[in-house]
Amino acid sequence: MSISEQRVSANGVSLWTATQGSGPPVALCHGGPGIYDYLGPVAAMIDDVATVHRYDQRGCGRSQDLGPYDITTFIDDLDALRAYWGYEAWTVVGHSWGASLSLLYAIQYPERTSCLVYFSGTGVDPAWHQEYRSNREVKLPPTERKRFRLLNQRRLTATGEELKRIKEERSYLLEKSELYDVTRLNDVPRYDRFRMNYSLN
Repeated sequence: MSISEQRVSANGVSLWTATQGSGPPVALCHGGPGIYDYLGPVAAMIDDVATVHRYDQRGCGRSQDLGPYDITTFIDDLDALRAYWGYEAWTVVGHSWGASLSLLYAIQYPERTSCLVYFSGTGVDPAWHQEYRSNREVKLPPTERKRFRLLNQRRLTATGEELKRIKEERSYLLEKSELYDVTRLNDVPRYDRFRMNYSLN
């Protein structure tokens, strides 16, 4: 099935989109926000029965990096895409952070949501964040854990290039906490200019 990529101006931001298939409309909402390009295989699995829309959320991947970064704006972005494509209602499918976004979209716009598919979501209560972050931090060796905490403190007052360097080093340390075998970190594919929006999740 062919894939049509397009930039859509929605809710004041330019969003990268990909559309494939034919049938009832489905929107796929990625996790992260920022882990933007992994739902292609899901789209391919259902494009024989649905018109599937994927998009990179605001500030992520190939979409414009333009705030504000809050849940209301992300919901409005999703609804602006629905309106752009001319649907009265559609199925919203979300994974992880995208599941939370989809759930909140369906709560705000039940008449515009024909179906909600929620998988591996975190719910609408962000109380899990602190425990999750603590669990990740514990996985770091003591010297890196100490460095990570120092970076967290410096991040509060840093600006410009210093802030950018701090974010990059924090990201690197957090990546290590996600792997079972940290000695294989360099085996993980690297993406230059990979943009992730840490403001929401």
